[in-house]
Amino acid sequence: MSKKLLEELTRQSIVTDALSKINSKLIDTVDQVVEETLRNVGINMGIDKAALYTLDGNTKNYVLRSFWNASGEVPGEDLLSTLPDNMYMVEKLIIEGDGSYVADNSNQSEADKLLLMKYGVKAVVAHPIDLGDKLYGILFLAESSAERVWTSDELRFTNNIAVVIKNMLENAVGDDNIRNVNKHLIETYNNFNVAIFVRDAYSGEVLFSNKKMNELMGCDFTGHDSRELITDLHDKFDNLDGVRKPFITKDRVVNWRRYIQKLDDIMDITEISIEWLSGESASLIIMRKAKDL
Repeated sequence: MSKKLLEELTRQSIVTDALSKINSKLIDTVDQVVEETLRNVGINMGIDKAALYTLDGNTKNYVLRSFWNASGEVPGEDLLSTLPDNMYMVEKLIIEGDGSYVADNSNQSEADKLLLMKYGVKAVVAHPIDLGDKLYGILFLAESSAERVWTSDELRFTNNIAVVIKNMLENAVGDDNIRNVNKHLIETYNNFNVAIFVRDAYSGEVLFSNKKMNELMGCDFTGHDSRELITDLHDKFDNLDGVRKPFITKDRVVNWRRYIQKLDDIMDITEISIEWLSGESASLIIMRKAKDL
């Protein structure tokens, strides 16, 4: 398996792991899940700091909601007070950056360098977190190395993480949670540049299919029987009594390579056990042509 594909699958696993926790009762645990997600993202990307700021409902000021540091250091006054007091500047930069603020060695102005120097970093990505139609928070991912240049894959990944965190916060404090979860699941999975679908663990029905998967199939795959495309040993034998048991029992993630007759191609397949929107057992299937490796 190529390094690039391994990185992409690892990042998708981080997003999926966070998504799988969205349907939980997060009002007491959302901060714990966000912190865990920031840690996973930070380690995966090899960055120094990750932070989430949200608006205090009473004062309308930004406060540091969650923080991760690679060295284990606690945040100093620059992050606790200085940055929150100057968040209006970040909001302006996000607007000027067409929805996010990205600064690194390839595009920094002198003003950018001076601004980042205050916080001990040399490259940063900042994504807004909206609740409804209002700005609720800002997600920061930062690096102290002057050589850091964010790749397009990394920026897509960080945007997906921002969407997931937004979804967590909406689910914890907002209304119409199932509608919001559904909306952002689709948005997140459609951003992946690989074919993805979700199938019911018992019936095999395709509950969701992303744009890339639909392009591969030549139709909207949602609602189809996934066994039109792939089968496993349970598909072959469990239906003798009319009931299909979940494919994944012991291992949450399974990888294999198989010739798919319907696509007339050899595919690399990853299957991840998840809970779908109403808590039903399901599998997230990620498919990629083996010749792409």
